[in-house]
Amino acid sequence: MGLNPQIKDSQLQQILSSYDLTGNVRHTLLTSGHIHYSYKLEIDGSNYLLQQLNTEVFPDTQSIFENVIQVQNKLEAALKDDYPYRWFLTKRQHPFIDLQDGTRWRLMHFIDQSVTHPTCTSNLIAQEAGRILGQMHKHTYNIATETLHDIIPHFHDMSIRIQQLEDAVKNNSVNRLNEIVDHLYFVMEQKDQWLDLNQDIRNGNILKHATHNDPKLENILFDLNGKAICLIDLDTVMAGCYLFDLGDLLRSCCTPYPEDDPNASIDAFNINYFEEIVKAYASETKPLLHESEWTSLVHSGLYMTFIMGVRFLTDYINGDIYYQVAHEKQNLHRHLNQINLYKQMQEEITKIESIVTSSFI
Repeated sequence: MGLNPQIKDSQLQQILSSYDLTGNVRHTLLTSGHIHYSYKLEIDGSNYLLQQLNTEVFPDTQSIFENVIQVQNKLEAALKDDYPYRWFLTKRQHPFIDLQDGTRWRLMHFIDQSVTHPTCTSNLIAQEAGRILGQMHKHTYNIATETLHDIIPHFHDMSIRIQQLEDAVKNNSVNRLNEIVDHLYFVMEQKDQWLDLNQDIRNGNILKHATHNDPKLENILFDLNGKAICLIDLDTVMAGCYLFDLGDLLRSCCTPYPEDDPNASIDAFNINYFEEIVKAYASETKPLLHESEWTSLVHSGLYMTFIMGVRFLTDYINGDIYYQVAHEKQNLHRHLNQINLYKQMQEEITKIESIVTSSFI
């Protein structure tokens, strides 16, 4: 059954019964992400986060839970009560509930007095975003990658994403190819350098660790004073390279424009935010990273900005079958926004190299 943002009373009653919750209930649909629908539940003064899960994108919820628990346990051990992320079990000790109508749900702790930021608006937000990602990497550094499930195989594998783009072009299933020819040419002109880096990753020249794999700015909770609380949306936790995580944070945090803004212009890349993020990240991780790891971070923002541009373009050509869209051109706008940011990062590569090097030496 497909996702529906409207939760039914019958669904809610089954969910509450499964978690042995009773009382007066209010529910509010929160701003939806790309994949799941989220709701705030208020039950007699206690707040919970309820999510309707997209099982087409994430069919193996049990494996997701097992990965998340490893990370959660490490962060709880290190941070004690300062780590508020909690995933509740049902009264039968299951991490999710499947309803008779085919929908799947999970219940989590709702972190009060917290906000997310769609864009970065200050040096403090940039610093805190870099710090909280570095903190996660520091405290989960020794998780054995072979114990982690591969939730989405080849998630940030450039060769796979390019192949998916080429397949989409070949199929042209919704006849959108003619309008994106110039955008496609640019991607194909740029891809080889990132395929080379991708091959280094495949060959094991860059180490893998437990990584979030989707730590964009909107997946960080902040308190009302601007301090980062924790990373959220841990469904993509699995083995990966730190350049994936830092790059995703940089691409989402170093621009004043929302990801789908059709009017992004020449001031899309904020080098000052870049520096704040990298320095704060390095303050947490510098003692841990091998030289091959931190030097790869020079290209992290470019790599992840480019691969996201490829993925948005692929989904647009395929007819918007992966990412939720509010209008027909949204995935195309997302693609153009990423490519615009990518080009401006390229222009600042000398400064980027200097910032990364000075932060880790």
